[in-house]
Amino acid sequence: MDLRVFTDELLKAAAAGGLDAAEVYAREEESFSATAKDGAIDNYEVSSTRSLSLRGSVGGRIGAASTEAFDSQAISWLVESVKASAALNEAAEQDEIYAGDAAYPELAPLEDDLDEVTAEEKLSLALRAEE
Repeated sequence: MDLRVFTDELLKAAAAGGLDAAEVYAREEESFSATAKDGAIDNYEVSSTRSLSLRGSVGGRIGAASTEAFDSQAISWLVESVKASAALNEAAEQDEIYAGDAAYPELAPLEDDLDEVTAEEKLSLALRAEE
């Protein structure tokens, strides 16, 4: 599921599920790693991860939950887990959840020339660096 759609549905479910306030932190990361030894690629890894945390207030107590799943089951699990986490939170002082602004500017993605370099070109560079 698209991250923006997931986040919108999650925040709606959080409000409907009894959270007084909620905030979402999402992270997407891609990684490429290659090593060369004796003129050949010795190790080659490509990975992509997405994770999301929901923090919410229930009855004046803060709870949190995280996931790497982005489906409808994850939405209900996150809301229920935040509620369970908040119920266990016995701290005398609780954090506040920022209410947010009315609107936020749309940020342009960072331009990164490495995104345009193919995996084959990266492997070739690893081999040349090993020479």
